[in-house]
Amino acid sequence: MLTKSTKKICGLVINRIRGSLPENKRFIYIGDGKGDYCPTLKLEGSDFVMPRKDYPLSNQIFSDPKLVNAEVHEWSSGEELESILLKLINKLIIEIKM
Repeated sequence: MLTKSTKKICGLVINRIRGSLPENKRFIYIGDGKGDYCPTLKLEGSDFVMPRKDYPLSNQIFSDPKLVNAEVHEWSSGEELESILLKLINKLIIEIKM
């Protein structure tokens, strides 16, 4: 369970990063631990989260998927992580060019 102070700190970090970027920048957040769940909840619908399959972050996301606005892409190996990440980056590059 996330405490109010943890949620506040997490929100401040994500908001600070988002505020330091030019408009319309998107996040690709990669994680596997419990500590990655709070930042995941701060992502927007145009962002991506990549939780490691069968690890705490993935388990928390899929225990109540309605809480996560970002598009979820699970991975289980380094090769799969690389493949998915490159596909997402290429997707974003194509969208930027359009």
